[in-house]
Amino acid sequence: MQGPRKPIRPDRVRKIPSSFSWIDREILHRGLLARLSQEEILLYFFLVLVAGPDGTSFWSYQRMGKHLKLTPDEVCAAARSLIKRDLVAFEYPTFQVLALPDDPERGEP
Repeated sequence: MQGPRKPIRPDRVRKIPSSFSWIDREILHRGLLARLSQEEILLYFFLVLVAGPDGTSFWSYQRMGKHLKLTPDEVCAAARSLIKRDLVAFEYPTFQVLALPDDPERGEP
């Protein structure tokens, strides 16, 4: 049985900042991550990164594309897919990262 792991660099242990954002590990454990395209993964992680406490953000396709090195059309297609998978909601001009769906079969386009 392994004991607690010790940090390699105790002087550089991460601390949760006031602007903390998080990604639910269930996205990996439920197999959702494996079903996403690279563009969808990039956009989902970006939306989580820039979201406020309620999951909302107000970024344009152009600005997101610039940061993600994607065209606005690629961002738009990835957003449509994330919406269809019930991971993200959109009502102009607001994106909202949603709590993961309860149904494990959700997340399929």
